[in-house]
Amino acid sequence: MDLDGLPPAQTDAGKAAPRAFVCPAESRNPKDGESGRVPPGAMSPRDLIPTLHDDAQTVMDAAGPLERFAGLSCEILLLDGSKSARNLTASVDGLSTVLPGAKRVTLQGVGHTAADNSRQPARVAAELREFFA
Repeated sequence: MDLDGLPPAQTDAGKAAPRAFVCPAESRNPKDGESGRVPPGAMSPRDLIPTLHDDAQTVMDAAGPLERFAGLSCEILLLDGSKSARNLTASVDGLSTVLPGAKRVTLQGVGHTAADNSRQPARVAAELREFFA
């Protein structure tokens, strides 16, 4: 995949990280007219690459003591997976402590990306529908 045309964040990442890590999706993103590895209406990993910078920035912006969230008064859903990485479950554990009124749901048998990599979006969607109902 040619890195020309990607936003600067991705071209910079391509210089610092292995190319296969930054642009692994090219081989999994079918061209128009090919049978679907990416279902209609879904976004391929290649489509999501430009958002990685925003994801990383959101994580960096959220760094700091969890106690600062204690003043939140809205309804909160803490959703995680039983196979999520320890750093992620530790964050949800900490948020559960400072947000005792939050609803916590741990999806058994899936990790952080249950909706896509575990191919279980219905489980995630069901929890979201129930929470927002």
